[in-house]
Amino acid sequence: MIKRIYDLKKIIKSNKVLIIYGAKRVGKTTLLKNFLNDTNLKYKLDTGENIRLQELFLKKDIKEILEYAEGYKIIAIDEAQYIKDVGVLILSNICCKIPLVSLSS
Repeated sequence: MIKRIYDLKKIIKSNKVLIIYGAKRVGKTTLLKNFLNDTNLKYKLDTGENIRLQELFLKKDIKEILEYAEGYKIIAIDEAQYIKDVGVLILSNICCKIPLVSLSS
């Protein structure tokens, strides 16, 4: 394995979306999980492959999405590309309405 050093703490910003992308099997999920394991912030880690999460975002009901995110400082969604229309409309709405939220995929 190639050792890489990345410090997500330096690039995660309040009220911003962070997208981690790259080729398959290069360590994106490992990077995310290592960061989450080291943070003191309350976080929720989910996956875009979760059918319930897909349905929640499909409804585009901002109130329900905010309830999903309530109480967390970081929302991390691995494999977010599986959620239809997860882009700017939904993610931006969450980030604009919650003081400190970061989303990752």
